[in-house]
Amino acid sequence: MNIETLANLKVNLVTPELLSFVSGAQKICRDHIAANFPNNARLFETQLQATAGPRYIRITRAEYKVGANEALRAAVHRSGHCFIDRANGDVLMCASWKTPAKGARGNIFDDKNGLGRMGPYGTAYNR
Repeated sequence: MNIETLANLKVNLVTPELLSFVSGAQKICRDHIAANFPNNARLFETQLQATAGPRYIRITRAEYKVGANEALRAAVHRSGHCFIDRANGDVLMCASWKTPAKGARGNIFDDKNGLGRMGPYGTAYNR
């Protein structure tokens, strides 16, 4: 990726809209788990994590055991939650661990901050 392309990217890991999107999606996940799986909420902690790539930011969902030593803490389960296009802020569904599906499901710069079609396990299908 050349310098011109990097300069045209609108979204990085510290963009306020991205941070707001991740915290909103985190709240959707935690509310769903607390309402439907109260025993799991006491045993596991769910966190969303953002990882930047050259074109997309991958949002992953990781579950950790509650009370585990911070130094030895490893994820029990990890899965892809969604992708964010770094060029325009589109929210994309995961097609696989490394690639997003075609078709935007929202945008982090819109009035709903990209959370309009977000569920506890990722974005909604296009119908």
